[in-house]
Amino acid sequence: MLEINRWPWTYESNEDLYTSRTYWPKISIVTPSFNQGQYIEETILSVLNQGYPNLEYIIIDGGSTDNTVHILKKYQDKITYWVSETDRGQSHALNKGFSKATGEILAYLNSDDCYYPKTLFEVANSFLEEDSNRDLLFIGNCYWADNFDDIDGKLDSPNFPKDLKAALLKKMIAPQASMFWTMTHHDLKFYEQLRFCMDFEFWLQLIKNNYKVIRINELFSLFRQHQEAKTHTIENVMWAELIGVTNIYKSYLDGKGALDITKANLQIEINEFYKSFCKNNSGKIRLIERLLSLKNSGLPWKQKLKYIIKDLWS
Repeated sequence: MLEINRWPWTYESNEDLYTSRTYWPKISIVTPSFNQGQYIEETILSVLNQGYPNLEYIIIDGGSTDNTVHILKKYQDKITYWVSETDRGQSHALNKGFSKATGEILAYLNSDDCYYPKTLFEVANSFLEEDSNRDLLFIGNCYWADNFDDIDGKLDSPNFPKDLKAALLKKMIAPQASMFWTMTHHDLKFYEQLRFCMDFEFWLQLIKNNYKVIRINELFSLFRQHQEAKTHTIENVMWAELIGVTNIYKSYLDGKGALDITKANLQIEINEFYKSFCKNNSGKIRLIERLLSLKNSGLPWKQKLKYIIKDLWS
């Protein structure tokens, strides 16, 4: 049961927050959703209770069979657009949502993550203070935990890579819940064949298109850690997609840079193979370790044989 005496269930309005300016840029938030009924209401409230005066909030649900639609109807008068219908996955839902977005600033927030208070205010202020003619990427801090008030969570203050090679080596660039961008000079899409790393590939597009990165040292989002999250459930898919994406983008590097990425990917594949082998062959590994121990034990060979037979039957 969610507590209702804390953010975002209890909203403490700051009436003076948005009186400092007469104009606030439109911010479009897209939330892709599928069967996250236990979390999505908190996600929705964390957006609506920002109190942002020029908000466009779009929710694309993939035909959830839990209580998601009931919750969407509860807030439909405050949501700009929502739909619940079968789609081709999260990337497809994002592209559907952003095709309807008309904001100057864009972002997406998954249906189990949340914004902290004043997040949209901080992003909009930075946008209005920026005079660059390049497209912009705003990055704030993120808290990795199950709930806002968890004391054992992890604060992530991401350092965005300075170039494409650094991004390909780093792999995990930054938490998407704390990232906002503009699309004044570009029309970029999420790659719909990816199930996990669509955000990583999208950030690579931004780097390749020379986006200006603006780092804001404020806490923007809660990246919720729970066992049903894709981070936990399809880790093998994550690594396969990371390797595939980096192999594609390394073609934009020079020869040495591409070779460095190949070596890094090979090391990841070796590590993942070893982890998988250990997980699926723990008994065999213990037997091998036991045999090596007996080999160096100095026991008579008959005694060694006795232990080996016992281990084989155990």
